Amino acid sequence: MKGRELVLAIFNITILVVIMITILFLILKSFREWKASLEQGTYQRLMENQNILSRELTELKRTVDRQKTLAQQEFNQLREEIKSLSVNIQAPPDLNNEQNSFLNNRHIEIFELQNKGLSAEQIAAKLDRGLGEVEFILQLASKSSQ
Repeated sequence: MKGRELVLAIFNITILVVIMITILFLILKSFREWKASLEQGTYQRLMENQNILSRELTELKRTVDRQKTLAQQEFNQLREEIKSLSVNIQAPPDLNNEQNSFLNNRHIEIFELQNKGLSAEQIAAKLDRGLGEVEFILQLASKSSQ
């Protein structure tokens, strides 16, 4: 009987080893499937993020293009204003009434204050104007009166 028990014990051990190998194989297969699904999910999230970024980049480009167009239009308007101002500055003054044709009522206030003895800084502060503007008007008037 001992021989039969030995064979039965070896058979049981063999069955146990086969079962363990099968279990390990199933665990390994499940792990690979889990890893593949995880990689697929990661890839899918990566593609979704790429699509979101692409849409945002497209919208940003549109916004930049709109701002560029607006800035170009404003630049062109300023260029036209500068041209018209330079034409006004270069135009010869009316010999009959030099200051009145060249200056409007706002500018006359500056000359009245200058005639009262105020400096350009004081005139700018009193009229709430920029110092550069007041100095510029006074310079133009002095050139036109020469």
